[in-house]
Amino acid sequence: MKKRLLGLILALGMVVAMVPTALADGETCTDGDNCQHVAATGGMHYSDLQEAITAAQNGDGAVTMLNDVSLTTGVNVSGTVRLNLNGKTISAETSWSGSDYLVVVKRGGYLTIQDSSQNNSGGIKTGTSNSSIMVAVKLTLSTDTGDADAVLTVNGGTLQGYYYGISGNGTRHGTQVTINGGVIEGTTGAGIYHPQDGTLTITNGNISGLNTAVELRSGVLNISGGTFTATTNAYSESQNSSGTTVSGAAIAVSQHTTKKNISVTISGGTFEGVYALSETNVQNSAGTENVEIVTISAGTFNGKVKSDDCEDFITGGTFTDTSSESGEKAFTDYIPDGMKYDSDTNEVVIDTKTAVAEVNGVGYTTLQAAIDKANANDIVYVYAGEHDGSILINKNLTLVGPTDGEAIITISNTTASAIQKLTAINGETTPYSGIVAVANADATLQNITIRGNEEAASQVTDLTHNNRYAGLVALNASVTMENCNIEDITYTNGPDGLQGMQNGFGIYAVAQDNETLTLTNVNITNFNKAAAVIRSNVDLVMTGGSVVGFGEQDVISQNGIQYAGDATISGTTFSDLQYVADNEWSGGSTAIYNVGDGTVSTIENVTTTRVDYSVSADAPTTITSGNYDGDVYGDADNDLTISGGTFATDVSDYLVPGMIQNSDGTVTYPYIPPADPSYQITVPATANGTVTVSPTSAKED
Repeated sequence: MKKRLLGLILALGMVVAMVPTALADGETCTDGDNCQHVAATGGMHYSDLQEAITAAQNGDGAVTMLNDVSLTTGVNVSGTVRLNLNGKTISAETSWSGSDYLVVVKRGGYLTIQDSSQNNSGGIKTGTSNSSIMVAVKLTLSTDTGDADAVLTVNGGTLQGYYYGISGNGTRHGTQVTINGGVIEGTTGAGIYHPQDGTLTITNGNISGLNTAVELRSGVLNISGGTFTATTNAYSESQNSSGTTVSGAAIAVSQHTTKKNISVTISGGTFEGVYALSETNVQNSAGTENVEIVTISAGTFNGKVKSDDCEDFITGGTFTDTSSESGEKAFTDYIPDGMKYDSDTNEVVIDTKTAVAEVNGVGYTTLQAAIDKANANDIVYVYAGEHDGSILINKNLTLVGPTDGEAIITISNTTASAIQKLTAINGETTPYSGIVAVANADATLQNITIRGNEEAASQVTDLTHNNRYAGLVALNASVTMENCNIEDITYTNGPDGLQGMQNGFGIYAVAQDNETLTLTNVNITNFNKAAAVIRSNVDLVMTGGSVVGFGEQDVISQNGIQYAGDATISGTTFSDLQYVADNEWSGGSTAIYNVGDGTVSTIENVTTTRVDYSVSADAPTTITSGNYDGDVYGDADNDLTISGGTFATDVSDYLVPGMIQNSDGTVTYPYIPPADPSYQITVPATANGTVTVSPTSAKED
């Protein structure tokens, strides 16, 4: 009996040993393709998706779906999670209870959704039968604490919700949503419902909804690509303080009762609906505020476009329906001056008849408008012709004129009084007025002519007496000019447009900190006082180009380039700077005038013709080459050093030691003839250490 009992116990033990033990969550799974777990993270498998996500938030953040899962309540993401759907589906059980979402990103949560399956078959889907589950992926909960943003990025997979594929809440703000791919669908509502103050960026993907693909009621929307479809064939709009307001528009913009700021920028994508875009004030008809459609610059719009609050925002794109309903604005109201709709191509393009400049493919009817709309570091293309009215550049920009015509920036009798005026700095009290003014920015001007108007300038006291009037004013700015002209910065109340006021400059540059003025092949002619005045803190690099004064005259002692910073002047020609009045300043017009203190400058390959002074230096200046027909002057020892060039006057006081000025004015080292091979030196032997050298003519053998 005992033996039988013992055998039975052993047999039972063997049976127990043969039954597999249930695998606890977080342990390694060895079932291979037969694994029944839901998800994996950190090498561990889990049968509960929430547990996997929680573990990932405490680990490397990566979660990979292993099987389809039907949830009974929603999953929360409060940390960093990268969810790979892996071709699997997250859905809801019929016994669903509680939340109105399948997945929620709480404040401080960072959820990235992707699908590594070849056919992109993975998804988060509420289905179409349970209306209590409104949204596939939701942003924030009413129980969230703190003020950190909820961040969602979708790179792949399908997000399908009964009402919304993705949704926020109009009373909980601070979200960042980026859609780079995938399918987002709102079966009975909107693909994406965005009532909160946050940022929604869409670069790609297929987004659709019965009513709208996207309804934006607050925040910032940036679209650069993707397909957007409203599937209903009828359009309507109605007030709703807790939900969508528009049906029948691919993109609906309808400010929420919260009246948070709205900004929309579209630079690509395809939009399908009765309306491709509808911006409506249906909710706040008596007071919509801060709604801006910044621009639509590209994209294909297969549907009408309307906006109750915005105009002049379409600068590009293809539009197949430009009709409007009664009470709506005309489609052309959405196109700014300088652009037009081409009915042959259905595209919005530059209007070459009215545009005078363009930036990023958008035409503008004034140059200042183009500059104002440009982003920092953009290129503004300036068309040939006269651009009336001074301009202000206060951001880093490049202005490029044509090579086959002349782009002229000027003033007229009607615009001179509105010339740009900048407040004086560095102890100066006189403001600066420039036809072109660059302030607190770096600017490049290429192939541009700045032209004054002596009649217009003479009528404005600010330009004759109150302000420093110049073709170009650079205030706390580094400016580069290439192949440009500055001309006619003069007045009518004097002979040849000159007057005795110390005013009228081609360029006036001043700065509080170090800046640089770079002039390459710039020609400055027909100015009143000086071609350029460059104050301390502004260094000068001038290559090529020319400065031409009025020649002999007795009205004002003109100067060429007057500077106080470091400078290099190379290959420039200066001419016709001669003052012949009978006073103490007679003969004092100077081509190159260094008024610096402790600065250093180099002058090379410069030519001066018909000038009183070619160079005057109050700070260390070196002339290495060139031709100079005027006087030269150095204020003190070593202020002026000459190591080369040709001079019409005596410059021996300034020569580098060992150099001479020849009779033809050239500065060189003395001529030393080569040794004569017919001479030889004989050194006789001596006993007392004295050597007598007697060169004699060598005898031929």
